[in-house]
Amino acid sequence: MSSSSSPPSSRAVAIFRKHASGQLDGEPHMTTDDFVAAIAPPNEDYHKIARESYAVLFSAADRSQKGLVSIQDWIYFENLLKKPDAEYQIAFRLFDTDGNGVVDYDEFIRYYNQNKSDNSFPFDWNAPWASLYCGNKNRRHAMTYDQFAQMLRGLQGERVRQVHPLSLFLPFSITPPSLNFSELLI
Repeated sequence: MSSSSSPPSSRAVAIFRKHASGQLDGEPHMTTDDFVAAIAPPNEDYHKIARESYAVLFSAADRSQKGLVSIQDWIYFENLLKKPDAEYQIAFRLFDTDGNGVVDYDEFIRYYNQNKSDNSFPFDWNAPWASLYCGNKNRRHAMTYDQFAQMLRGLQGERVRQVHPLSLFLPFSITPPSLNFSELLI
């Protein structure tokens, strides 16, 4: 996950300057509220995702983990959003809470448990599929970005399999009446 070498757009710089109200070492920086205002303007309709939920992205943009986003962080974040795997890279940055470039099992489980919904189905992180990525309960290991992204790509299928093990054998047109897919995907 190298930083992008694209020159900053005048639009990105203007948005940063408009919203940055914090200061660090005499330089303008964005606070969490500034960041949310910049990526989710208050006058927009946020019917699917609450506007406040965008604050979670702040920690992905705050590369120095100082609680403020610099112009360099903002430009990096803007360029990151343009990448085809932006969702995976942002998720990786969020789960890599200590910023060391890998997601270890404890970081992963802690962040996962903090952010899962109260009504989500339980997930067995000791199952054979999960052990491919996280290691088994006797020997855990850290995930690189590539391993983490591969794990995310398969996670939905494994969640379906764990919630309803027979789902692998059902035709796609049949959904068990007791299975609420919207809860499964959260």
